[in-house]
Amino acid sequence: MRPILLEEDIEEHITKTIGEIDVQIEETLKKGSGYILKRIFEISIETYTLRRALGGSYIPTPKKLANTKSTINPDNQDLINPETNRPSERYLQGALGAYFAHQNGHTDHLKRIFRVMKYKPYLDIVKLDGIPMPTPICSRIFDKIEKMNSDISISVWG
Repeated sequence: MRPILLEEDIEEHITKTIGEIDVQIEETLKKGSGYILKRIFEISIETYTLRRALGGSYIPTPKKLANTKSTINPDNQDLINPETNRPSERYLQGALGAYFAHQNGHTDHLKRIFRVMKYKPYLDIVKLDGIPMPTPICSRIFDKIEKMNSDISISVWG
């Protein structure tokens, strides 16, 4: 089974699957099983709607983890579009901008880092070419962001 996340991936998925079936048939015939494939009666495709997780509620970082200063957990209330209740187009830039501001020591206090005026100068440092906005929670997209920005790593819990 192989997940298909985009409609344009369907044809590629079917082609790969047919190729895999052909290989299995050839391997079985090479073993001299004596079987003869006359026809394939049915191929079934099951579809399900993927419901992506969305942001929208801030959960404070546990004190023990926050004290290690190894995570950035911006208060996302200002980064959520109140009309759609979905992350705004600047959500990812905001989180990554806060990261770079903190890395450069441009914060008076850890709590103040998440004010827009503190991380706004860093928004353009983050390379997000070809990344859809709002950014879906998708490991393939996060891998692409990490490749373009070698000094960051993205982890999502939810």
